[in-house]
Amino acid sequence: QYEIMAAQQSDHDSVLDADLLQCSDIYLNAADFKGFAHNEDGWNGTMEYAYFAHYNLSNVTGSKNEFFAYQYPASIVGNAFGVNKFGVAVSMNAVFPTNVTIPARGIYFISRALMEAQNMSDAIRIISDFDENGPMCAYGGSFNIGYKDEENMVSIANIELSSYNMSIEYYGGDDKTANNAGYHFNMYLRLNVSQKND
Repeated sequence: QYEIMAAQQSDHDSVLDADLLQCSDIYLNAADFKGFAHNEDGWNGTMEYAYFAHYNLSNVTGSKNEFFAYQYPASIVGNAFGVNKFGVAVSMNAVFPTNVTIPARGIYFISRALMEAQNMSDAIRIISDFDENGPMCAYGGSFNIGYKDEENMVSIANIELSSYNMSIEYYGGDDKTANNAGYHFNMYLRLNVSQKND
């Protein structure tokens, strides 16, 4: 929403002064529990109009996908939370960098593309798919991704994305040096980005 507001308004500060209450996620990837929880705190003006949607899609190549997601009115799917038929769960935390880089990929288009991810590495490939001579995205975001494969192995990661940088933090799983538990709210935790405090 902030990318759209910034593109439509010349007063960049009014965009950044908007209400910053947004989502929270916690992760646990331990022997007795594997998963993450997401608290959706979007703008309360959409509370009566947001909805859950079940999509069953196919593209021109015959590839098929199915996913279930929470969706805001007049917005593309993916900027809240959802899970697809491949076992990939995605949620998003808003972050509030003080700079918007235009032209660049919109964070909502990246989050929509993540609903097509077939595993964790595919999700990271989608986020990393940008022109190396330009910015990664226009505004920035924090993606929480969980994947359960056919052998019931679970991988969980948080990916912070800014206009010119990306940070991936894994939780538990095969990486024995990774923390089993973690969290992400609405500020960059690992990237050094000028940001508005939430």
